[in-house]
Amino acid sequence: MFTYDPYANYEKIEFGNGLNAYVLYEPGRPFVHVSAMVHSGFWHDPDGLVGLSHFTEHMVDANGGMNEMQLRKFFESEGGEYRLFTDAFDTEYGFTAPLDDVVPRKFMTWLSHLCFEIEFHRYLKRERRIISSEHKRRVKIAALRELIERKQRSLFIGTPLARSLSALGNLEGIQAIQMSDIRDFYARAYVPGNISLIVTGGLSATEFVKLLQDFPFVSSAAGCGGRRLFDILHRPEVPKETRFEFSVTPGQDTQCDYALEVMVPGTIKREALGVFKRMCDLLLFSELRERRQLAYSVGADSQYWRSFSGLGISITDFDVAKLRDVETGVRLVLGNFPKQKRRFMAAKHFATMSFRVQDLKLRQIHQNVRSMLAREGRIRTDAEDLAAVEAVGFDDVCQLAEMLLGNRAVTTVIRS
Repeated sequence: MFTYDPYANYEKIEFGNGLNAYVLYEPGRPFVHVSAMVHSGFWHDPDGLVGLSHFTEHMVDANGGMNEMQLRKFFESEGGEYRLFTDAFDTEYGFTAPLDDVVPRKFMTWLSHLCFEIEFHRYLKRERRIISSEHKRRVKIAALRELIERKQRSLFIGTPLARSLSALGNLEGIQAIQMSDIRDFYARAYVPGNISLIVTGGLSATEFVKLLQDFPFVSSAAGCGGRRLFDILHRPEVPKETRFEFSVTPGQDTQCDYALEVMVPGTIKREALGVFKRMCDLLLFSELRERRQLAYSVGADSQYWRSFSGLGISITDFDVAKLRDVETGVRLVLGNFPKQKRRFMAAKHFATMSFRVQDLKLRQIHQNVRSMLAREGRIRTDAEDLAAVEAVGFDDVCQLAEMLLGNRAVTTVIRS
């Protein structure tokens, strides 16, 4: 089926100190995407210091000689871009730029400095204020933020997601972090053995290795950060709370958002979630939008965390008076899944046939590889993914519907 499977064409290069590089060479491309992944994200934050990986990213940027704004200005002046962010499993420092003799070398010079030479003496209080403000801006209404955090703790009990809504951490952790914590985390995480380099575009593996030879982090024995691949399977527990409701303007609300979510164990095929989503989107559209005319925006979504997944249904911006009818309609759709074998076959057929018409840009391929390496420590090919989709059975999607109807599902209702 595949005439072009880019993920199968990445060349892996292993260096003696644990540093790995993954290179996809596309001859004739006049540009290159490069990412340096530090395999430490908010999943690694110690209890009591949640947000430490993101805080360290800020401090590296503030104390690194060239900060984010300076690097962004440099790459944009070349027609490219600079990327810096912390995610669940990693922190990325990356760029996209035209291929020449200057830009990659300048980035690698800065990266070498980032791995070995940064000393933390300043900006702790300033960055704490910035991060705290950023955290509060995510959900401006304090009472609503507290409710969402309570929901997160119930839905993902026993997992790192129960501690924080995002890599920003929580306010308690942000306030507790000290300079010594930053230095300790940096010393453990920002070492060659805990870093992967991804190169996608017109730079060959041979050319890239030759470029790297000029920089000490390739040959340094600075140690390995103990890259973690999260093999522990988090098993869902029954939440202490299963319903969360919030009113922005009590007594005056006219609109409503509804969500039904559940934590799915890692033993469930993640490809089943994609087939389930397509089935659910079509069934919810048919039942709630076309037949009952209750809501316009309906759908399902999932997020894969390797040791578990999150699965949810959301119905947004509908008349608050129709909440009971919406909930009844959702449960009707889920309860009828065992009768939807034809819908399952159609959704699975679409999922397999979509591999034939993928037309991803190199930028998206590059980011997909970063996500795979962060979550799984390896690159999955399209052929592997297709085989996994083909292995999804009807019972798998019915099981997911049962989970959303079970006692581990959590409901959120926000009136505004």
